[in-house]
Amino acid sequence: MAVAAGLAGMSACIKPELPSSEADIDVEKFELPGIKCLEKEIKEGNSIYIKVGSQHWLSLLSICPQIEISKGATITPPLGVAVDLNTVEYVVTAENKKSSKTYTFNLAQEYSGDTVFFPFEGWKVSSEGYYTLNDADWSSGNAGVSLGLPLLERDKIPENYPSQMEASGKKGSAVKLETKLGGKRLPFMNVPVWSGNFFLGSFNIGKALSSTLEATEFGRRYQRKPRCIQGYYKYREGSGRYNDNGTEIDRPDSCSIYAVFYRADQGSSIVTLTAYDVNTSPRILARAELRDGSSTVGDDFHEFSIDFGEYPVEPDFENHTYKLAVVFSSSARGGTPKYENGQPAKTAIYAGKVGSALVVDEVKVINY
Repeated sequence: MAVAAGLAGMSACIKPELPSSEADIDVEKFELPGIKCLEKEIKEGNSIYIKVGSQHWLSLLSICPQIEISKGATITPPLGVAVDLNTVEYVVTAENKKSSKTYTFNLAQEYSGDTVFFPFEGWKVSSEGYYTLNDADWSSGNAGVSLGLPLLERDKIPENYPSQMEASGKKGSAVKLETKLGGKRLPFMNVPVWSGNFFLGSFNIGKALSSTLEATEFGRRYQRKPRCIQGYYKYREGSGRYNDNGTEIDRPDSCSIYAVFYRADQGSSIVTLTAYDVNTSPRILARAELRDGSSTVGDDFHEFSIDFGEYPVEPDFENHTYKLAVVFSSSARGGTPKYENGQPAKTAIYAGKVGSALVVDEVKVINY
């Protein structure tokens, strides 16, 4: 009797498990029937990035994706209903019925043809107040800056971000990158200046505070052999003194325009280079770079052409996956790693002149 009473007491103390508050889509298990997702990831704002072959593009207008969501959660529209991935918004409601997330899709096609053209047309303002390009292959560090602006008592509006849209490009709109004054963003992180950047790749907001250099993920799948990058740019160096990690010194600022082509596969997994190793990784097959990043003459755009040169080995597209990163920055040393004993450290340099501005437009990759 005593044992029975004890067990009954223990049973009374066991509290039922609370309903889950998770409302997630597992992007790793996201599948499109009959279509291989060449790249897939969650971007900022619960936007799911998907890249497919161009032959499947029209199939995305009406398709029933296979989606796995958090335990006990529900999803609307319901699974099994054909949707247009260009326009659909999936709402995942947690088991507790109190929390939910809305997911949209950023879709991209596999690059093909002898020339890939980026006109930088079609922009929108994100929920955090900064410009994003409708071409989902391009990203910036603005999502990281959005974490710091409120702590600096600055509004989340487009002009307060270092990466912006420029309405008056070479033709239509363009990318504008401007080095901005930073500050003590968090008690443990001092960012005196933010260099504007724009690149083929993704910004991993989950690493923005814990591993700043690794948050900038360079490169998109590219199964062609690039010969050169061409486009138009203009650059104006800021008028003040150069800020080198919080110390003002006398030295010129310069912009950065470069591209890196590298092998990305490692067994069954795919590797992405980051700001930490994009200049030093042995995976790199070829690199192209603007040699003189000083201020351009006058207010007009200047044409640039940077060549990858000779490849040490030929890309093997049948057996390997490759990525191409194209990177623009308003201050060349901003957001790059410090070097210790000739090797990159996982500590970022924040350097440049406030007001240094780079505008880029009509960029194209010419392949062999």
